[in-house]
Amino acid sequence: MSSLEEAREDLARRIDLVEVPFTIALSRLLVLADGHRLHVHEARYEVPLEDSRVVTGLVVRDAADRVRVQEVPDPGHVSWGEDGPWLTLDTEGRAVMGLIPQGWSVSLEAVEDGAEVVVLDGEPLSTPHGGLVVRATRPGAGLVITPRPLPGRAPAPRTAPQAAAEPAVRLQVRRNLEAVDSWMLRCPEVLAEHRSMARLCWWVLGVNVLRLGGAVTGRAVVPSKLGYVGLWQWDAYFIAIGLRHGDPELAAEQLRIAVSCQQDDGQLPDVVHETGVLASSRDLPPADLVSLRALGSPGAQDEVVPLTKPPLTALAVELVDACHPEDLVTQMREAVRRSQEWWFTHSDPRGTGVPTYLHPYSSGLDDSPVFEAGTPLESPDLTAYLCLQDTILARWARQAGEAGAASCHLERAARLRSRLLDALEDRAFVPAHGPQGPSPSLTVVSLMPLLVPELDDAARARLLRLLEDPEAFGGHGAGTVPTVASGDPAFDPQRMWRGPVWVNTSWLVARGLRAQGLLERAREVEEATLRIVTEAGGPVEYVDPVSRRRPPAASTCFGWSAALFIDMAVTARQEATGAPRSPGVAHDQPHGQDLETRCASLEQVEGELDGGPALLAQGLLDGGQGGGGLRRDRVVVEADDGHVPGH
Repeated sequence: MSSLEEAREDLARRIDLVEVPFTIALSRLLVLADGHRLHVHEARYEVPLEDSRVVTGLVVRDAADRVRVQEVPDPGHVSWGEDGPWLTLDTEGRAVMGLIPQGWSVSLEAVEDGAEVVVLDGEPLSTPHGGLVVRATRPGAGLVITPRPLPGRAPAPRTAPQAAAEPAVRLQVRRNLEAVDSWMLRCPEVLAEHRSMARLCWWVLGVNVLRLGGAVTGRAVVPSKLGYVGLWQWDAYFIAIGLRHGDPELAAEQLRIAVSCQQDDGQLPDVVHETGVLASSRDLPPADLVSLRALGSPGAQDEVVPLTKPPLTALAVELVDACHPEDLVTQMREAVRRSQEWWFTHSDPRGTGVPTYLHPYSSGLDDSPVFEAGTPLESPDLTAYLCLQDTILARWARQAGEAGAASCHLERAARLRSRLLDALEDRAFVPAHGPQGPSPSLTVVSLMPLLVPELDDAARARLLRLLEDPEAFGGHGAGTVPTVASGDPAFDPQRMWRGPVWVNTSWLVARGLRAQGLLERAREVEEATLRIVTEAGGPVEYVDPVSRRRPPAASTCFGWSAALFIDMAVTARQEATGAPRSPGVAHDQPHGQDLETRCASLEQVEGELDGGPALLAQGLLDGGQGGGGLRRDRVVVEADDGHVPGH
């Protein structure tokens, strides 16, 4: 069996339609299952999964009216047994079902208002509750489901019924599989113990590729199609860090999108999405404001404040630049410099020279207990990030022959370092400070000074004690880093940033340990994090450090968890074998072409089929039966009353 065949089988086993949906790159649709009932969802910005269903309760019955159970034979389609129909997706945003045997039926419990269902060789019957039943009147019947058009996006092209004909469906599945194979060829080499999970993580990064439209030009790897459909700034950085090992150009594209909507004052928006940006609290979705008020968060205040994400841009650019043929540093240095200056000129309301978080969302740690001290919040993680970024900017300035600029960056970095060292001198940890005083909570932000270059021995020792102390961060096994100390009253292993392990903060802690020359301790954190992702069953949003399972509210198929698993697994292989970085594929194959041409839309497929002599011989133009012509029905679910008329 070839490595690609192994990868297909491995992925098929992991696409369980519960934790891991069926989806493809460049499609917003994803298929999930509840027993034998399938649901087709569309990934939408700030729309909960349960509110994004295009189809609810798709059920297949055979000619004897027995319910058939779906399976995932490969990452290109869903099927209902060897004799049953196939369901696949195209890059125009449609779900396509074909190969329905004569006498079988497909029932759709509910179809979203405004969605379109086109039926081929089947009898569509509406149900009293707004659903639809399609009974195949001839072998090879099918249907195509198109979601309703949404603001900011062009509607899908009008669908021809032959898109559901057997040759077209088989061709679409083949194209989807070729796209998967092409992407999986880029999966970096890792140790055997990490290979299966690395395949899943790399597949997640590939299928999370979308063209968002609106102000976003290019391919965005969204954090997750299950709830996070946009480009979040610091997600983009972590995702790029993982992508660089197999597709440096796609990694660079994430960084370019992240800085593409930089504001005039230098601020980088929190989120770039299809209808605009999230750059201030006035841009927050109503649901977020409700949640913030329910939590009593300082982020629920009426004052309009800017929203951004932690300043890790320079770190990501430098890491991706090392793998990319272009000079990304030169391309992005000015955007990074302007962003850095924004923090000091627009996020330091006290005028102390130490920037603060003006809103919890700007920290990325939305519900962390440190924000109970209020905002603006001086937080040791932000101070450390800014110190690191000034250090990198100084290096870039020196390389450009700008000694004066380099000196300014180094002087500011030294002041920030001194601020952290002074705070550590007579305390067990550096607390966050807000209007209510120092936060009593010990959280992962107090470990981030590890990222600061040239810490003294005493500071390093204090930070290491926090990692070892079972009442701090050492209570869940060596290398496991919860986001809140185990003995802290605020610790909750199930609640977002109040206790669970997040892959990105663990990666940052490991990165900091490496910066301090503590390689064995860094490997300990990296190995523990790799185990946690594996034990959790995949790259989920966050993990309960006690049960090692995904809490119910955590998303699955999460981008930065997938990307940083790849990064740490690649590092583990390098250090175990002494091997150089392995890209996994010759990088003269442009990934953009792979996705755009191999994962072809059904419009392209139909174009290939029209008039083809070989396909005429197969009976495409007569419904696959050698005569009689196609039966074509178009069903549109009207937006006013949900009635499903037959046409």
